[in-house]
Amino acid sequence: MRPASVCLALTIAAIAILAPASPLTAQVYEVVHAFSGSAGAPSGPVVEMPDGTLYATAAAGGIRGWGSIAKMSPDGHGGYDFTEIHSFTGADGAFPQWGLVLASDGYLYGTTSSGGTGSCQPTVSPSGCGTVFRVDPRGRVTVIHQFDDYDGRGPSGPLIERIGYGLYGTTATGGAAEAGTIFKIALDLGLTFTSLHSFAIAEGVSPGGGLALAGDGSLYGACFFGGAGSVGSIFRIDPSDGFTVVHAFVDEGGNPTGLAQTNDGSFLGTMAYGGSGGGGIFRMDASGDTTIVHWFDASEGSNPMAGPIKRSDGLLYGTTQNGGAFGYGTVFRLDESGVPTTLHHFQSTDGARPASPLGIGAGGELLGAVPEGGEGLHGTVFRIDGAGVFSTLHEFARAEGLFPRSALLQSADGTFWGTTAGNSDEGGTVYRFSLADGFATIHTFTGPDGAHPEAELMRASNGQLYGTTQDGGSNGLGTIFTIDDQNVLTTLHSFDGTDGANPESGLVQALDGNLYGTASGGGAQGSGTAFRMTLDGDFLSLHDFEVAV
Repeated sequence: MRPASVCLALTIAAIAILAPASPLTAQVYEVVHAFSGSAGAPSGPVVEMPDGTLYATAAAGGIRGWGSIAKMSPDGHGGYDFTEIHSFTGADGAFPQWGLVLASDGYLYGTTSSGGTGSCQPTVSPSGCGTVFRVDPRGRVTVIHQFDDYDGRGPSGPLIERIGYGLYGTTATGGAAEAGTIFKIALDLGLTFTSLHSFAIAEGVSPGGGLALAGDGSLYGACFFGGAGSVGSIFRIDPSDGFTVVHAFVDEGGNPTGLAQTNDGSFLGTMAYGGSGGGGIFRMDASGDTTIVHWFDASEGSNPMAGPIKRSDGLLYGTTQNGGAFGYGTVFRLDESGVPTTLHHFQSTDGARPASPLGIGAGGELLGAVPEGGEGLHGTVFRIDGAGVFSTLHEFARAEGLFPRSALLQSADGTFWGTTAGNSDEGGTVYRFSLADGFATIHTFTGPDGAHPEAELMRASNGQLYGTTQDGGSNGLGTIFTIDDQNVLTTLHSFDGTDGANPESGLVQALDGNLYGTASGGGAQGSGTAFRMTLDGDFLSLHDFEVAV
């Protein structure tokens, strides 16, 4: 599955009242101007917090095109306000394809299928074998593990928590035989990473689709390829007796994409292919014996690319990537015998090609994200309530000013000033807005003058505005700029790596009249610098940060 880009509807908040940080905190604000984000495609399960806030990932897009995380807060009128809370840089990961999970410690956790600083072969852009990250209640992202090929490459399904043990997941490749791995993250103070199993080709290749927690505490999963018949296998992992292959597909179908346990203790799973080419449903008992219970035909949906999930009503639900009445995929429900009933046929206008697992909302409703379709053809987020009623929560679009990520600076006359960070194709802008004069773009960054401003502007004692860009400039590593009273932007400094690189924060004016700031990269150790600059642009690097050992 090719990662697709994200589009997030963002707003300028004229009034923001922030409650103390907690997983239930939301912003209350008056919208004075609305932005549309870049063309995009949400990915992975959608997570709903107890207060109704939704969190989702997009497999690509964001500033560098390597994915992002979005928060969708109820607006009190039946809709949602969208905020992009993180854009992946490559160093912290890229392509978060498998969504987020809310763990028992109150934090959100997720994975990226590429990026990070781990050594990976073959090297692709962005380099790295993927990461595991945590999102705190304020939306700050921390990388807690960098895969290095030996412990896995390319996380390949949503994380799942086994209470008292930690989070579990799989990687599609890497490990001793390059066939994939199973890993665990302990929810302790150190968030300890453990590689639990490295697949041999005879056991299965490319585990994916997520793990399923059984009633006895064991975890079950599926390998898409490999095994005795080379068309996939089902495995179990348990803290007491380790790893076991419980079934290898040979001639009864294959290419399993996931499974879930039913009320009678058996399992129902999905196969991407087989039958007339549309895939099917299989049942597996505790001993590993399997039976095909249904082959999909095109009219009801075909090619389920993610395993089913179990809802509070005890039934299993899933999606097909293709087929259905309009050919764009479906959402289905399985009865106790494993026979599907189609709940929704995607029409392209409401989404298309679902390929990731569904999520369960706080009220038991189904939540999902599809990477294509919608009015703008860039994907949708949807809900199906307990009565089976389908509704589109958001359609992704494109318009001016991508990703206004900085806080606003208000002038004495009431005018607001801010920046948009742009994306991999656009360098961002400086804008102003007032109730009297409306919205105006003051400057559009083109690269040589800077690109991707993310920090708040500041007004110095000489009346001019000052700010930073994370990229661009004469060396491509970011700039410091000023805007005069005629709204003319001048680049004062271009970082060259030795004096810093990629400043992510804004500037502050000290009592001595000079401006001070930090750069997140560059310097003698590559770990960033602190610097000083006069209002006229005389620059001095003050300190090179070192990596703590």
